[in-house]
Amino acid sequence: MKLDNKKVLLLLLANTVILMVLYFWFPSQFHFSYMPMIYLAVGAVLALYYVIYNRGFVGKNLSPDMLAGSMTLEEKQEFIRECKERQSKSKWVLTILVPLMLVFAVDMIYLFVLPLFSGWFQ
Repeated sequence: MKLDNKKVLLLLLANTVILMVLYFWFPSQFHFSYMPMIYLAVGAVLALYYVIYNRGFVGKNLSPDMLAGSMTLEEKQEFIRECKERQSKSKWVLTILVPLMLVFAVDMIYLFVLPLFSGWFQ
């Protein structure tokens, strides 16, 4: 595994632990019940930012012959390079967005799936 991929994986794990601890511990200690709404708003803003910044992913797997004929070859190559650069620059958003979704998934399992099996363990 490359060093860059290891760094991203460690960042994902660290952010998951931090966000999960904040999500479950903070409301129980300070009686703050707005944490799900805050996480949802932050997740929505980050997802919108990621999609808008990456131009709706129009540059993903793009080749020069797929672009408009009115563009010169240099403009096409510059556009493709810029799209790849934008995707690499915005990778940090995913290291927050994925853990946010994982926290919500764990919360949904805790709220809706575990009660289905609560009678089995008594």
